[in-house]
Amino acid sequence: MNADDRPPVTVIGLGAMGKALAGAFLDNGHPTTVWNRTAGKGRELAGRGATEAATAAEAIAASPVVVVCVLDYDAVREVLGAPVPVPAPAASGLTNPAEPGDVLDGSRTPGTPGTPDGSLTSDGPGAPGAVAGLLAGRTLVNLTNGTPRQARELARWASERGAGYLDGGIMAVPPMIGSPGSLVLCSGSPGAFAAHEGTLSALGTVDYLGEDAGRASLYDIALLSAMYGMFGGFLQAVAITGSERIPATEFTPLVVSWLNAMLTSLPAMAKAYDANDHSATASNLEMQATGFVNLLETGREQGVSTELLEPMGALLARGVAANRGDADLSALIDLLRTDPAQDTDLARDTDPGRGADFAEGSDPARATDAGSRDTGSHGAESHSAESRDTGLHGLGSHGAGSRDTGLHGLGSHDTGSHDLGSHGAESHGLGSHDARSHDARSHDLGSE
Repeated sequence: MNADDRPPVTVIGLGAMGKALAGAFLDNGHPTTVWNRTAGKGRELAGRGATEAATAAEAIAASPVVVVCVLDYDAVREVLGAPVPVPAPAASGLTNPAEPGDVLDGSRTPGTPGTPDGSLTSDGPGAPGAVAGLLAGRTLVNLTNGTPRQARELARWASERGAGYLDGGIMAVPPMIGSPGSLVLCSGSPGAFAAHEGTLSALGTVDYLGEDAGRASLYDIALLSAMYGMFGGFLQAVAITGSERIPATEFTPLVVSWLNAMLTSLPAMAKAYDANDHSATASNLEMQATGFVNLLETGREQGVSTELLEPMGALLARGVAANRGDADLSALIDLLRTDPAQDTDLARDTDPGRGADFAEGSDPARATDAGSRDTGSHGAESHSAESRDTGLHGLGSHGAGSRDTGLHGLGSHDTGSHDLGSHGAESHGLGSHDARSHDARSHDLGSE
């Protein structure tokens, strides 16, 4: 594609991430229009060749592709003039109860300028007009962090106005945008994606996850959940070692090495969950629940809060109470489910009553399949240096001061594989993309 053939793009939202997005489009030769609710943020981009629109309506009218990256979905809806769905129960003051997903007549938050039919004028008081009617025939690409429900609701609203809709999650920090290490998860209209994949590739590697507009958000939130679990563990570890004045820079290389080794266990755990086979080949739940107490006790003794650890300790205890003490960590996933009816058609669903029964801890019959072994009786001899490759450095081990036989691991199974499906372990489940890109800064919250 020649530079002259590259379609125009509009970017709405000029926080650190929005500026990076607009800059990537400019660098790839796309005529780029920008707009921000706070005036003046587009001057630098204008100096690079962007057109700074005076209003959101002007910005949307300028391009067939409109990329939105703002604070949250409330801000997206305000900008686009989209009604806000009413949550159940009915909002205070309504005469008739509202059903989930309904919208208020003239839906808007108090103080938001708008028209009685809900077509908000999104450019602020006195703005020339609503923007919702301008979306017909255009593709709306929403890269604002939100929930799957929010993405699906906005996709329906956009479709009703004749717009193609793509929702996305940016797994990168602003300086990485435009490089191969930048990953943009994307889902929604197949036609819109096919038409504009080339345009979006200016941002980095684009991974299309299918027609369900909520899928990209689901992956995004799941990846961030894993990330924050890792960060929380790191914070706890540094607080523990710091209580004895050990510099964080001295200890951190061990953390990085250890976590990289543990990441190799994730594919095996995923396979166990999908197959409903939670046979413990290393440290079972009962052993880990017993050893986990030491993490809590050490925190208290060292004057470090245990608030980050207590939920995991409680979950391990629930697993043991549910007669799953001889199972692997993957057996805990069902205990986290509050709505088992939403299970997908995976191989693990061969037992229709599995989710609810297990969640209540009333399914003792769901013991590990044939071939499982009782790891609860393993002696100290099993916790040797030779067991590192199997992840057999369980929380129940007592290594007499030896690092190799001490508190290493969470019942992981080192398959030697870093292949997490299509995305490699080294990069937090995101293929070959640089792990440095996958942190909280990838979502420019509060950027405007």
